[in-house]
Amino acid sequence: MMGLANKIQQAFDSIQADTQLKESTRQFLYATRRKKSRKKTGLILALACMVLSFTAGMWGYSWFQTPVSYVSIDVNPSMELALNSLDRVISAYPYNTEGAEILDSLSLKGKKYTDAIKTIMESSAMNTYLSADPELVFTVASDKNREVLLETGAADTSRQMGHDCHSVCTDIETAALAHDSGLSLGKYNAYLLLNEYDDTITVDQCRDMTMSEIHELIWKYQQKEEPPEEPEEKEDEPEPEMEENYIDNIEVPVSPAHEQENHHHHGGHH
Repeated sequence: MMGLANKIQQAFDSIQADTQLKESTRQFLYATRRKKSRKKTGLILALACMVLSFTAGMWGYSWFQTPVSYVSIDVNPSMELALNSLDRVISAYPYNTEGAEILDSLSLKGKKYTDAIKTIMESSAMNTYLSADPELVFTVASDKNREVLLETGAADTSRQMGHDCHSVCTDIETAALAHDSGLSLGKYNAYLLLNEYDDTITVDQCRDMTMSEIHELIWKYQQKEEPPEEPEEKEDEPEPEMEENYIDNIEVPVSPAHEQENHHHHGGHH
């Protein structure tokens, strides 16, 4: 009997052991799944953060590198600064050989546009042209809220450095047309004005002209259109007033013949 009882007890113990094993196995698998789930969730979150950071970085880079304003600097060298929304230079482009010679030796990217203008005007290459041809023109294209501010900043910077200048504002659409034509914004704007007086003038002709030459032509056409000044009409001067009895006081001269006749006449009565 004791042997049978021991076998039955061992059987129950085995069943209990199997149940415990199952329970511990279930808990192990659950814990393993939770760990994997946590790792997977963490990996997904990390990837999402990386994507967001990359997207934000690309958007920020694109925003920082997008031109929203242009400042053209024209003497005979023609060059143009493209600015981002922070008014910093994102590119400096020459529109003729002289402009290229100036910009090749300068580092302007990232500078505030007024600092970039100073750097350009302080260069020995630019000073050569400023001394020989003082017709310096700044042309600004931007939205209506910024163009006057940018124009004033460019002109003030130039005058502070002892150089007189002209400054002009235009719109972004004109800047796009200028770029398509291969002219700087300033030269293209001057070409449009000259073309109003002479529609035979071409873009290629203006490309090889200095700003002084273009402005001189415009000035000549403007002089032809202005009517000659009419001489001022002089007011009629009032005639001098005659004094009363003026005529009565005038002595009329008597001719000698008339005097002799009167003498004979008076002598006949004697």
